[in-house]
Amino acid sequence: MRKHTLILILILISFMANAQLKGNQLKDMQGKTIQSETLFANSEEPVVLCFWATWCRPCLQELEAINEAMDDWKDYAKFQLIAISIDNARSSSKVPALVNARDWQFDVYRDENSDLKRAINVTGVPFSCIIKNGEIVWKHAGYHPGSEELIIEKLTELSQN
Repeated sequence: MRKHTLILILILISFMANAQLKGNQLKDMQGKTIQSETLFANSEEPVVLCFWATWCRPCLQELEAINEAMDDWKDYAKFQLIAISIDNARSSSKVPALVNARDWQFDVYRDENSDLKRAINVTGVPFSCIIKNGEIVWKHAGYHPGSEELIIEKLTELSQN
């Protein structure tokens, strides 16, 4: 009986988390507001979300490592990668200049109100997750050099299914 209750609770938590992916407002680099689900709800390819902040050195290291690996990764799997800044409304004005200076090969959006961050239960940055068919299928918190390879491993696994 306990096993069935635990399974039911896990299913409900997963359902609630995925339901929360809709209706969250983000801003693009020009300041235009968009709904989060337009980024990944209808995508047949997996979408990698990397949550980061301008003040987070490991976040910037991870995004630089990912940026360097992107061309190689595209040989193994089809996917979209989106960086989501969690800088608040006061500090998010620094994001466009930083992004322009880095020449990243992926889209960057700002989650100034932490709507999407809360919906996915991001407790700290850096934090990455993969969404496929509107559902979160993988999460990873933290960064150390080389841990970006976990993302491509999961993407490769998903492309084989």
